[in-house]
Amino acid sequence: MSIDDFFIGRFENEVNRKVLFADREQERLFLLGRIRSCSDTATPQQVLMDYQRPALNISAVTGQGGIGKSALLKAAAREFVAQESEKVSRVHAYVDFSDFENHNFEIVLMRMRAALAKTGKKWPAFDLAFGDYWARKHPGVPLARFLDGARFLGEEQRQIVIDQFTTVLDSVLGGFGVISSGYRLANLLRKRIQESQIAKRLRNEYPPFGVVIDEPDPDRMLGYLAALLAYDLQQVKTRRRVEAVCLLDTFEYIQQPNQGRGSLEDLTSRLVYLMPNVAFISASRLPLAWHTAAGSAKLTYGGADRWPELATGGGHLQLGGLDAVSAESLLRDSLEFQGRPAMPTLVRERIIHGANGLPLHLELSINWYRDLLVRGATPSAAQVATTFPELVFRILRDLPDEERDLLRGAALLETFNEELLKLAVPRARGHHFKRFVERSFVNRTPNSWLPYSLHDNLRRAVLEHDQLTEDAWTTEEWAAQAERAIAWLEESALEVWGDGRLTSHGDLGETSRRAVAATLLAAKATVDHGVDSPGLGELAFTVTQFGYHRAFESMPAPEAAAGRPSLKRMLTVSEILSNPELTGPECYEAIKPHVTLQDNPLDHFVASAYAAVAEVIGDYPSAEKAYQSLTNSRPALAYYGALGLVGNALRSGRLATALNTVPTTSEHPLRRTAALDVQGHIHLQGGEHAKAADFFEAALQQARAGASPIWAARTMRHLAIACSFAAPDRTLALVPQARDLNESLEEHIGVAQCDQALAVAWAWKGDRERAYAELRRAQSYGIDPISIGHPGMIEVLFARAAGNDEAVTQAVEGVFRGRRSPTSRPHVWLAVTALWADRLDLADFDRVEWYDSTDAARARWLDVPERLARIWNDT
Repeated sequence: MSIDDFFIGRFENEVNRKVLFADREQERLFLLGRIRSCSDTATPQQVLMDYQRPALNISAVTGQGGIGKSALLKAAAREFVAQESEKVSRVHAYVDFSDFENHNFEIVLMRMRAALAKTGKKWPAFDLAFGDYWARKHPGVPLARFLDGARFLGEEQRQIVIDQFTTVLDSVLGGFGVISSGYRLANLLRKRIQESQIAKRLRNEYPPFGVVIDEPDPDRMLGYLAALLAYDLQQVKTRRRVEAVCLLDTFEYIQQPNQGRGSLEDLTSRLVYLMPNVAFISASRLPLAWHTAAGSAKLTYGGADRWPELATGGGHLQLGGLDAVSAESLLRDSLEFQGRPAMPTLVRERIIHGANGLPLHLELSINWYRDLLVRGATPSAAQVATTFPELVFRILRDLPDEERDLLRGAALLETFNEELLKLAVPRARGHHFKRFVERSFVNRTPNSWLPYSLHDNLRRAVLEHDQLTEDAWTTEEWAAQAERAIAWLEESALEVWGDGRLTSHGDLGETSRRAVAATLLAAKATVDHGVDSPGLGELAFTVTQFGYHRAFESMPAPEAAAGRPSLKRMLTVSEILSNPELTGPECYEAIKPHVTLQDNPLDHFVASAYAAVAEVIGDYPSAEKAYQSLTNSRPALAYYGALGLVGNALRSGRLATALNTVPTTSEHPLRRTAALDVQGHIHLQGGEHAKAADFFEAALQQARAGASPIWAARTMRHLAIACSFAAPDRTLALVPQARDLNESLEEHIGVAQCDQALAVAWAWKGDRERAYAELRRAQSYGIDPISIGHPGMIEVLFARAAGNDEAVTQAVEGVFRGRRSPTSRPHVWLAVTALWADRLDLADFDRVEWYDSTDAARARWLDVPERLARIWNDT
């Protein structure tokens, strides 16, 4: 108690607030019985590998907001873990989906792995596979950095997990250190895993390990890694008794009816299904529908056969309100004054009547009564709120002035931290913040970026009923504060684009994951408060640049933006981008109706998405218009637009213009990557292959520094193409890793470019058969040949080097058949093709805007078939 509180008669030292869990004995016993039943059920290896079996390890708690679902889950878990003994280890994992950082299945999986860590020393199947997954999915980001910066885990958990991963992975790599090294180890790790005795033993003992570890696509691996964790857990259980439960709280956040396979709900259902030796409890306002026909359609493991207890209701608990006896016990025993129950009987009865069994109402009433009691007041029964909105009004009214505004500030976003509160209430002092965040109605998630939140019911009530208080924020003040909060989110997350530095919050990989949470929070806030978010488009663009498209599943539905067309277009396009099943042309057709090219931040995001898919299908005029519309956009989008225009200048044969307009002022790793990459393309088309390779090499180094898998994939394949002309041995060494990376990121153009690079490299090595085989493969994907580097041009090159005039004629006719240049200048690949075939009537080499003289360019390009012909003649 402060000196001021003492001398004005506040009685905080005489008021004892106990945090109690209302009885719910029947419900607790039900969940504990389910947990124990799962723990007691044998799960031998044949059960782990039976992927047609019924799953009996999920319990679903459903009920309205504020009914006590989260409290019940935590109470059951506490009681379960408290029964740990020397003979039995009991652990629990907790995943709260109201925290948007958990909308990343890597984090969900790692929470489960960390919870189990202390029960066993080694988890080789999972750790080997996850290490392989990580090295291929996040090149340039050491696994140790991710784990060490995993603030969603406790410090002790982080250290145990790091030590365990290090032991297993370093044993495979002979101490080479994949745990602390990042780039260029994906192939090495995979090779060493395949050769290691540990992997050979695991393949023999548990065949799913081989299936997972051999999967070339890391995204597909991720959804099945839980099977390996279940196997490792079962091995631990052969040495000691281990029982585990995982709580999936506020599950309604990821239950979206329009999602399909690969969604976060689908991945989470796989986690449950593939780990029958762990008990899972979900809490949601929505029923768990995994057993329904809809569940069968959208889930990998869906249907009544998979989840029979959900179908019959045996695994489901519908939570209702507290009965009057339990409510009376809670009110009587939770608050004491001078050693006696603080609330008089009439006060308790009125609260019980108004709460109608809602635990949140009871808890807030206890806190309201306590705060007034501490300040010397004794509320009468007449002052007790009889409805939830009235209670929230009284809480607001009776809080100290500064805390009243802090509660309003806390309601602006779904999660917050002290920095956000200080922004909303700058006049508040440090002790005000400390007292406020320690109030029982503030939920705490200590290891999260934004560690505080209000219960959604309380938050909604504050937003809807603040106007009833005497000092309420006006509509204009609410809007202004919401805009400031959103701007803070944007500024914090968009530090990822800060020039020339890594952010104060850590490496770019961590900051890019923060951008996902900020995007989802900002989007929801624009809907909640009806305000604009100038940076939302740039935030969403950032998410796409770091490859987190699936996170858009958690964006508000487009219908939530009724009456706000630009926001609706933006949400619609983000929904389209979250669908992994759409092909490039399908995505292009889906986005096209929503493109307006209007000069506002949200339509700028739509334009950026459209430009990308338009390029993929070869609609370069539309892509150029979209890039042009970004000229006056926010920095990251404007830079993207400027580079896009450079790319379109290249595609229209304007090399000099492209070279003169490359934006090179930024020192940020990813912007430098893009600028160096496009300079590499300019010199590649100029016929200076060694110089182009130098630019691509520099771009690749920047991509590593920027921890961007997408840019690493692009620069690596471009380097392979340049080296295929200048240093073919380097291409042959580089392509396996470049192909792995591009395949894992579903960069289909990149896979085709790797094939073409191999074709040219083998040609220079004199191996015509392999050169033609790789070229045919590059042509087989149905991708616009211009975007690949034009396999048809390479076919003409091979025919000319072989001295086969008939093949030259056929190949050049195939290149130009049905093609019409959208501009007056031909694309360089077409001009070079016509030059090599001596068919300038098809494309005029002189019409290209070369960055040096036409004669110099002609000499460089004519030298290529002449040198290749000499090699082929010699072989």
